[in-house]
Amino acid sequence: MKHLQNCLLLSIVSLLSLVGFGRDASAEDPVAPIRVLILTGRNNHNWKATTPMLQKVLRASGKFQVDTTVPPQGLTRENLNNYDVILSDWNSWGGGSQEAEAAWTAETRRAYLDFVRGGKGHVTVHAGGSSFYKDWPEYRNVSLAYWNLGVTGHGRQHEFKVRIDKPDHPLTAGLEEFTIRDELWNKPGVVQQATVLASAYSDKQQEPGGTNQWEPSVVTATYGRGRCFATLLGHDAKIMENEGFQQLLIRGVQWAATGKVVSAVTPDAE
Repeated sequence: MKHLQNCLLLSIVSLLSLVGFGRDASAEDPVAPIRVLILTGRNNHNWKATTPMLQKVLRASGKFQVDTTVPPQGLTRENLNNYDVILSDWNSWGGGSQEAEAAWTAETRRAYLDFVRGGKGHVTVHAGGSSFYKDWPEYRNVSLAYWNLGVTGHGRQHEFKVRIDKPDHPLTAGLEEFTIRDELWNKPGVVQQATVLASAYSDKQQEPGGTNQWEPSVVTATYGRGRCFATLLGHDAKIMENEGFQQLLIRGVQWAATGKVVSAVTPDAE
């Protein structure tokens, strides 16, 4: 009888192990990819090249599932529930800006902000936050950095140093100062509540209008229960091949989506 009970017990344990009980599933199951929605289709920069490059870098890291949408399409509450983070490679700058912004209805705008406020992430790249200057000031609180009309300026593209200002932040921990050839924004608009994680040195000898100061280039902030990340680096697709830029992008999207950074691996974007 005792032998029969032991056999029965072993059979039950075997069955439970087959359906996942009695083991640490997280030790064997792959981590689900972070779901990213890139806003694209309009920008005063070459979005037709930068959006595919952003997709390529993120997908090559193995950490992200990446989709795209042209605003305001796809920006409904139901659709946004399918994503962990929004990445803006979109702005309304230039001719037709009023029409482009007007297409964002009040419901679309509420859904957009509620997405972040409720605990999701928001990322802006370069000029991705330069929109809604007149009628949607709350947009600044998720986009963080933008072209400040009448104040911000830049010279030609040139090489400059990017300094890590907050090495204790999860997004920048372990990163070192790097050099990039890019467009450096002088005196950009940055929301008051943002924390500057990295800065670019604006040398007057290198560009007209340089400030001889460290200008903010990577910033973060929280919005409700959500996290926001913005970088003013990445003027074009060629610049996005820079390893330092890619490190910050991968880390920034991870942090915005989850509040942590799993690794600092940079993919080969070739």
